[in-house]
Amino acid sequence: MTSRSPNRVVLACGGGPETSAIGWLSDTSGAEVVAVTMDLGQGLALEDIRERALAQGAVRAHVLDLRDSFARGHLLPALQAGALQDGDRPLVSALGRPLMALHLVQLARLENADAVAHGSSSTDLDTLVHALEPALQVMAPARAGGFSPVDLLEPARTAGTDAPADDSRPQPRSAQGLLGDPAHVDIEFERGVPVRTNGVAMSLVELIQSLETIGRAHGVESPATGALHAAHRELQAAVAPPHLPQMAALAAAYVTLIDHGGWFTPARDALDAQVATGLDRLTGTIRVRFRQGECRVVGCRSPFAAMTVS
Repeated sequence: MTSRSPNRVVLACGGGPETSAIGWLSDTSGAEVVAVTMDLGQGLALEDIRERALAQGAVRAHVLDLRDSFARGHLLPALQAGALQDGDRPLVSALGRPLMALHLVQLARLENADAVAHGSSSTDLDTLVHALEPALQVMAPARAGGFSPVDLLEPARTAGTDAPADDSRPQPRSAQGLLGDPAHVDIEFERGVPVRTNGVAMSLVELIQSLETIGRAHGVESPATGALHAAHRELQAAVAPPHLPQMAALAAAYVTLIDHGGWFTPARDALDAQVATGLDRLTGTIRVRFRQGECRVVGCRSPFAAMTVS
């Protein structure tokens, strides 16, 4: 926290203890606090968070529905790039931070605020905010002892997924109470975009939520993002095997860029352009099977595939 006291602060509220920072920010800086809760699909009672923020002393409290923006603008590019932490874990929380930073900056401009605040103890959001608005002050009450640090995507069921907020490895769930029969789902891609499940056209948010519902009933952790990445990888291997080494390097570069707060840089534009050159052949249908806590690819059909697996 700098010595300059802001007049108005926009605080990102995810429903955790950072809501208590409203009073702390007001007391320590004398600033008005505007709260904002961003719906990326966490499954929270967002209006309740808004009411709690107002009760804590926020002068205004906004709720933004960003589910479609997050799915199409963040989850989809990472899916198409094959960007997975350590090769197998979706970057759900890390992908949410650029969108949060963007809307913190936009709301700060709308509210004539000279500072934004968040509940994380890391500097990731600071870096992303300053990439968009270098002059904007970023306050992190958790780093100043205002409360225990939190991840603003907790509980992390982002865009219908339940990846842990720290992207840590999910723990296996008990088989007790799970559906006994396996569920087979056909995921249809058009130029790298998942557009249908079992023949039914859906928006990306609807498709993710459908996979989430089915997978969770079978005890699968992070079923939507896990199934989509597995399906995309299988389709890519079937239609363009000679280019897999280059795609692996591109995926690693994408992960590094996300980890280092480089979302709002020309480097990401360049990576997205490279990814786009390989999307023309990524059309086909992948069958995945959910059963007893496991998601597995069991079939692949594509007009560009050399062979069909089952």
